[in-house]
Amino acid sequence: MKLVVIGATGATGRRVVTQALERGDEVTAYVRSLYKMEDLVGTEGLRVIPGVAEDAERMTTTMEGADAVVVALGPAQTPATFLRCDLMQHALPAIRTAMVRAGVRRLVVLSAWGVGETARAASLPLRIGFATLMRAVYTDHEAAEAPLRAADDVDLTTVHPVMLTDDAEEAPVEVVPFEELAPITRPEQVSRGAVATALLDAAHDPRTIGQRLVVHPAR
Repeated sequence: MKLVVIGATGATGRRVVTQALERGDEVTAYVRSLYKMEDLVGTEGLRVIPGVAEDAERMTTTMEGADAVVVALGPAQTPATFLRCDLMQHALPAIRTAMVRAGVRRLVVLSAWGVGETARAASLPLRIGFATLMRAVYTDHEAAEAPLRAADDVDLTTVHPVMLTDDAEEAPVEVVPFEELAPITRPEQVSRGAVATALLDAAHDPRTIGQRLVVHPAR
């Protein structure tokens, strides 16, 4: 599969790139900071293109011939982010425009558990946390993702992990469509590596089109 990974230098996006290459996919890493991928430049099967996610014209050229786009963008973890965040509201419309122009339909987006309707599977204390501490980030995601779910020009899957960790050892996880998710009543964690796997599995599996997949520890 020919993949374009946007947000490839982030903690999760980097894992998406390396795992995709291990699977034998051809990967185009579209990155804001080229120097963060210098150690992988020249890797067989990898192409690195500098650019920003708001540049639809440059992304269009980058996406031509691709089978799918995986978006692993995330905001900088600063106090200001939790007060105001509009990263996804700027990036996803441009990404959609570029995909349509390039003739690419398949889109997999890294979201978070607690965004939009996925919060309904959480206990009251967790929902309060979503609505207060995470409000700006989660509102940004939902505002950007909702138009894509209603669109007929992209085939969308969103992946909603619980809290992410950088653990090298990956404990077993479950990837469950939101509608089938049993209530989660306490904070849970999954590794970024497991989430990268879930993103790639979704990109390869057309049965996940239209789904909101929640990634959480196996029960």
